[in-house]
Amino acid sequence: MRAAFFRLLTFALTGILLSAFAPVVRGVSLTTLYSFPGGDSQQPMGELVADDAGNFYGTTRGHPYQAKHGTIFKITPDGQITTIHTFTGGADGKNPTAGLVRGRDGNFYGTAYGDMGGQPSYGSIFRLTPKGEFTTLHTFNGGDGWGPGPLMQASDGNLYGTTAIKADGTLFRVTPSGQFTNIHTFKKSGEEGTKPRGVLVEGENGILYGTTEFVRGGYGTVFRVTPTGVLTTLHIFNYADGSTLKVGLTKGPDAFYGTTSDGGGTPQHRVKGTVFRITASGELKTLHLFQPNTRDGFEPEARLLRANDGSFYGTTMWGGAESENSGAIFRVAPDGTCSVVYSFHGRDGSHPCSGLIQTPEGAFYGLTTQGGTANAGTFYKLTISDSATGTSAAPDTTPATQPTPVVTKPPP
Repeated sequence: MRAAFFRLLTFALTGILLSAFAPVVRGVSLTTLYSFPGGDSQQPMGELVADDAGNFYGTTRGHPYQAKHGTIFKITPDGQITTIHTFTGGADGKNPTAGLVRGRDGNFYGTAYGDMGGQPSYGSIFRLTPKGEFTTLHTFNGGDGWGPGPLMQASDGNLYGTTAIKADGTLFRVTPSGQFTNIHTFKKSGEEGTKPRGVLVEGENGILYGTTEFVRGGYGTVFRVTPTGVLTTLHIFNYADGSTLKVGLTKGPDAFYGTTSDGGGTPQHRVKGTVFRITASGELKTLHLFQPNTRDGFEPEARLLRANDGSFYGTTMWGGAESENSGAIFRVAPDGTCSVVYSFHGRDGSHPCSGLIQTPEGAFYGLTTQGGTANAGTFYKLTISDSATGTSAAPDTTPATQPTPVVTKPPP
């Protein structure tokens, strides 16, 4: 129904600064290596992470309304999969949606989102050893957060993450041994935003940067926060520069890069998502606006990957060159030029909301949430043997939005 709705939409985009996509027509090959079968093993959503041997680890969320609570899996580069843990919905949590992070101790850490149907669950944080030993480190009780997102490990050795449900969201710290501290609670009455969902990223001096999906009087924010919880709002989106930030930022050589899954343009000339760059001080530039009903795809819901060639790669949930409206893979060059890399057509996967991972040899691997033989998601390999090319009407020339930082300190 949603796809049919988007097919009916037509928008005139004259007068709006747009980066035009050009598809890569040579040197691109995508191979579907595995189709998820369904049941608990369906709908992979989070980012993949690699071990020293080159294997990948990830999570499936299962089917929350059919008592299928999800899995943790290991998969080889040629598509041989092993289910390491199947969530029961009990003390181990249920419905992991955020993927895993590999700690410096060699263990994997992750979160189970929690209540997505069935018996109440506020979410959990867990550890997985390379041998497959599973340990629940923290179980959320609602008062300390609900619906945890992806984790990251900072230079201080601690893991940091966010919750998006209950109240207006939280920021938390947890040690690898499971000592949990809530460092900041968001308040929608102010300008700091609500519902942080994406992974945090570390900048200079141990400062963490993240995004919120909503904010009073705006359409989401970018913020920075100290490890002790002092939060500064760097930018409030105004719809013209994007709306609805569902994923975190990616660190580049000079700034942070990210996407919005909606917004851009004007109410009369709407688009469906943006790519932006923002400095550590909050100066934002829009690099690309996604047009609905075009071959370049729209609604990016995965974090960008900074690849070996210095470009940023991402995925869109919808659009693409194929008639199935199954999503696309795109590239943003350092100068802001955008290119379609690949369009999904359903049989090879559809609606990717997971980012890519790249091996040292240059190959890309990723997941789609749907599509494949059982329409339960796929694991694929993407190779690019020539440079992606594209055109841009005026790459990276939108005026920088000057920040008006809002500092919020945690309660004593």
